[in-house]
Amino acid sequence: MLSGAASKSVRLDTYGLIRPIDTEYDAVKSLGAYINLCTRGTTVLSEGGILARNKAFYFLLDEIETILDFKPAEALSINQGLRDLINACPENCCFLLGMSGDARTVFAIFTTPVMRRMSRNPVSIEPLEVEQSVTFLKEVLKGYRSDLTDPDEYPFREDALRRIAEATQSKTAAELFRSCRRVLEKAVLANRLIPGGWIEAEDVDEFL
Repeated sequence: MLSGAASKSVRLDTYGLIRPIDTEYDAVKSLGAYINLCTRGTTVLSEGGILARNKAFYFLLDEIETILDFKPAEALSINQGLRDLINACPENCCFLLGMSGDARTVFAIFTTPVMRRMSRNPVSIEPLEVEQSVTFLKEVLKGYRSDLTDPDEYPFREDALRRIAEATQSKTAAELFRSCRRVLEKAVLANRLIPGGWIEAEDVDEFL
């Protein structure tokens, strides 16, 4: 039904709908109803089953500063959609908004009705230092180890990660990930990284 592919015989009023989803407002209203269903649970499903209640529903919206590049009508439409969605989900729903730049820019991105609905002030996360970057990247890579006895930093040598951190101008998580991926892809394409092999500091100097 959400994709518009439901059978013509489906009774929309059974689901609290009076027409197919034709507008942005219809889509936001339906999404709000779905979130409330997930977080409140129900025992009145049409199949007779039970939908367990989830603790919360999270939206992760990154790079929201790009809204500043949109046309005024498009930016207003996004703000209107966020306001309507927040209104539709008053409980157990969280919006995490990520952006680059000065945290005060958030006041230029969102309209007053949206800003009034935010329950927390912006949190500024400063770029990392070199050693902090190395530790951060090792922790991320460690999370992908299927064998916990493997080195945390594989397939990068620690010196290679340090060289990446030194060469990355803005040491944010996103920029560090981009630098690592660039080195990794070029090392693979150059047949430098064989199974069980390592990316050395010299590879970083060549590929980054």
